[in-house]
Amino acid sequence: MKLKQKIMLVALAPIIILGVVVTLLTSNRATTAIKNEVAGSLEANAISLRDAIEMGTPGDYTLESDGALWKGDFDVTNSQMLIDNVRDATGILMTVTYGDNRVITGLLNEDGSYAVGTKIGQTAIDEVLTAGNNYMSENVNVNGEDYYAYYIPIFNEGSDKPIGTIFAGKSQAEVKKAIQTITIFILVAVAILMVFSAIVVGIIVSRVTNAISDSVKVVQEVAGGNLAVDIPKKHLKRKDEIGSLSKAVENLVLSLEGIVSHIKNQSVTLIAASNGLDSTAQNTTNVISQVELAVQEVAEGATSQAGETQKATDNVIFMGDMVQETSSEADNLHKNAEDMKKLSASATEILNDLKKSSEHSSEAIEVIYKQTMTTNESAGKIREATGLITSIAEETNLLSLNASIEAARAGEAGRGFAVVASQIQKLAEQSNDSARQIEEIITSLIEDSNQSVETMAEVKRVIDAQNVYVDKTGHIFDSVIEGIDQSIQRADNIAEKTRKLDAARVSVVDIVQNLTAIAEENAASTEETSASTAQVANIVTGIADSAGQLKNISDDLENQIDIFKLSEKALTQLRTSDETAAAEDTNDSVQE
Repeated sequence: MKLKQKIMLVALAPIIILGVVVTLLTSNRATTAIKNEVAGSLEANAISLRDAIEMGTPGDYTLESDGALWKGDFDVTNSQMLIDNVRDATGILMTVTYGDNRVITGLLNEDGSYAVGTKIGQTAIDEVLTAGNNYMSENVNVNGEDYYAYYIPIFNEGSDKPIGTIFAGKSQAEVKKAIQTITIFILVAVAILMVFSAIVVGIIVSRVTNAISDSVKVVQEVAGGNLAVDIPKKHLKRKDEIGSLSKAVENLVLSLEGIVSHIKNQSVTLIAASNGLDSTAQNTTNVISQVELAVQEVAEGATSQAGETQKATDNVIFMGDMVQETSSEADNLHKNAEDMKKLSASATEILNDLKKSSEHSSEAIEVIYKQTMTTNESAGKIREATGLITSIAEETNLLSLNASIEAARAGEAGRGFAVVASQIQKLAEQSNDSARQIEEIITSLIEDSNQSVETMAEVKRVIDAQNVYVDKTGHIFDSVIEGIDQSIQRADNIAEKTRKLDAARVSVVDIVQNLTAIAEENAASTEETSASTAQVANIVTGIADSAGQLKNISDDLENQIDIFKLSEKALTQLRTSDETAAAEDTNDSVQE
């Protein structure tokens, strides 16, 4: 069952029940009032007839043999016209009895004659003629027709024993017809009131449920990532809880739009930084590979030099040629060492650029981290606002309860106020439900934001680790450069020694032996340099892997943010920010 139907049912059920109760009570009271009116009317007519007969006519009642009833010297039988007029004018049937026999009556037989000489019922005899009481009956059968009847006794002067009765009666059919007419009128009035109430309630409920439906649609659009959704202005202008809910949803959309726009800006920066870091890491890997090849060539050259110098010891005859070859190898070694030094310097500059890029990435991650924490704080404020709504709903509920208590004390006069208090309580409960739904949405938002914080913290740890690796790589490159400087120095020493060897052939054996020792040391140094270069290559490969992971994280963050659809205003601001960032990157590239 939809909310609109539930509210209609809750609102109309009391009205329907109240209408039924009012109809029953009013019908019963109307029936009682009519019966009392009939009884009073019958009693008044009976007393009036008795007073008309006895007024100014002293003497006792006597019944003549011809059936005429006298009161003193007044012929009561002459009152037949009065009784007929009362019957024709009011529908009240009048009868005067002497004993239990009807002597004057407005009751007619089937042939149209007066029912004179017929007897009254036994109950009337017992209550009126025997006990001397006035007697009212709601069901007296008179010639086969049910009547409301009222009997009063008549007495002779100075006697307390009734000698006859005066009867006034009204047909039950006429009374029931009057009761039915009033009942139908009450039913029609209540039905009209219920239909009017249903229309009013339907209009109010439609406005409330339509407003809630619009708010739900907005929240669903936001949940689907559409932050460009428009909230109807008519709901924002309302001064009730619907207006407050619409304004709260609008503030939520604006806050989310600002947060997502900022995250998108930072995401673009992070992607650019990660791409630059990835490219730098790749270039560094290529350079290290070249350095490693150069070091291997140096190692091979040193090994070859050691072999050649060893042969020179056994082949002194070819010493001149060997000295020339050694000089040539020394020159090549010096050249290779110079090239390796230049490459190492270039690698050092690349490492410095990588370190700066890594620091820039760390700063960007810190900005995202702070912005995400700001998102958490904003969500917390929204939760506080939701708590305020809940508190207001609880106060409203308490106010409704107090109003219901006061309405109950007021009794019948407070019934309408009790219905209003009940509606206020329902609205308070609906506000509580809406507040709980908003609380669930904010809880989900905080959980997602906390996950983003954890992801940013993990990225920050990766960047910090990457910085450590970059620092270590720098130290290793310093060691490599120092080794290269030593290699250059030693190559210079070899050249110098070969020149001296050419001038001092006498001590050639000693010099060759020294050269062999130096060549062996160079081979060991180049092997160590090769091992260090391999280690540097592994470290740079790790940096490249970390840069790839950072790029994947950036891409994943961008994909998650892309589910949100921003408004044209936010998109314009985002494009302006992107163009500014692109211009800054271009300027940086030109300066480099």
